[in-house]
Amino acid sequence: MLSRIMPAMKSRQPLGNRPERRTRAPVNPEDPREVGRRLRLIREHVLRYRTIKEMADRLGIAENRYGNYERGSPFPMDQALKLIKVVPGLDLNYIYTGRFSAGLDYGLVRLIEETEASEPGTAARRG
Repeated sequence: MLSRIMPAMKSRQPLGNRPERRTRAPVNPEDPREVGRRLRLIREHVLRYRTIKEMADRLGIAENRYGNYERGSPFPMDQALKLIKVVPGLDLNYIYTGRFSAGLDYGLVRLIEETEASEPGTAARRG
């Protein structure tokens, strides 16, 4: 009777036979969280804006909306184009993929690379 009420339970593996934990999957540079990380880097280190509000005002959008972009909400193309106008030498390729285009300003590339190298765990993300 009990077998009809409760489905068969899977046998659990003994503690000693559990498979090893998987390592983290490589980070996808196009992941909105990675785009948000690059947006924060641009705001703090390239433009030297201390607050999200300063950046939101510069782009002409609400503070909480821009904050959501930095926290991993998808960053729309129209906002990316506004950001390119604000940051001379920046391009869409870096914002969305993390890769530098051939024509990107060398000083900007160097600043971004130095900043990423100084942030813990960032060098592994660049791949």
